[in-house]
Amino acid sequence: MHADRDVPLQDHAKTVAAYLNDYKAAPDSEKGRYAGYFSSYLLTTCWRNMYNRMSSWPAVGLIFELNGALGSLSCIDGHAWEELDNMQGSGDRTLIHMLVDIESVIPTLMQRLANEYQNVLELLAAVKVAKDAQRYRFYNKSTARQFHCLLVADLIAFASSLRFVKAWKYTHVSTVPRS
Repeated sequence: MHADRDVPLQDHAKTVAAYLNDYKAAPDSEKGRYAGYFSSYLLTTCWRNMYNRMSSWPAVGLIFELNGALGSLSCIDGHAWEELDNMQGSGDRTLIHMLVDIESVIPTLMQRLANEYQNVLELLAAVKVAKDAQRYRFYNKSTARQFHCLLVADLIAFASSLRFVKAWKYTHVSTVPRS
């Protein structure tokens, strides 16, 4: 199949289902490798759809509004946090492990935001404590602002990366002879 052609939905669904089954059955030590394979697959087969969604006006508007709301996160209502019960469930082990694995990249990622929103040291410390305690819950009143800053930086970086993929594809891949 040529890289410019879409993967038929039936084949895509089978691939996703096979991945999910393999990921679920894999030991924790292998899940990062499986996630890497799946990310590569998704980027290869779905980059155009992801690019179209991330560059649409609704997505650009959402990222703009989320970025603009970062300043209001400093006055989080204590009452709202009293109502939140984030001690239910098992937490998010995959997210914790991923954040620990990419910790060295996070400062570069955060440079996409204004200086006052780049510090995520409390968040990363809470992630490490949660991982070491194997309780996998770290989202609370003291980490919410930094978590949301990281989320916005990630969305901006994701959109930028997709623009890079599009530019690369149309300057390099389109010049390769088709077979």
